[in-house]
Amino acid sequence: MIPIPWTSPRFWLAIGLAAALAVSHGWAYHRGGASVQAKWDRAELERERELSEARSEQQRLAARAAARFEASREAIRQQLATTQEALQDALDQPVPVCPRTVGDAVVPGALGVRLNAIDEAGATGAAAGELAR
Repeated sequence: MIPIPWTSPRFWLAIGLAAALAVSHGWAYHRGGASVQAKWDRAELERERELSEARSEQQRLAARAAARFEASREAIRQQLATTQEALQDALDQPVPVCPRTVGDAVVPGALGVRLNAIDEAGATGAAAGELAR
């Protein structure tokens, strides 16, 4: 067995140094943990702030796009209504070149002969096509 020199100043110096190192390392460990935690918390806050800014930017862009969509949709609705009104007005007005009734139509003589032949024959389909030639 190795004798421990309880009365040696070197022994007590080594014990004191070991105790001082243990205390200083424990203190540094806990302080370092707090420092790392503080850095982590700052990084998390920064990340959350950036995420919040990105979300608000996306919401702003989505709102702008929705407003543009609604404006264009409303413009299309107005244009459609205007076009429908113009079309209805055009349909309501009689065309001066078109006859109002079938009897008012003027048919060239040759066409009239062919139409009468088709009508008299009662032809339909391919036979009507042959008579019309």
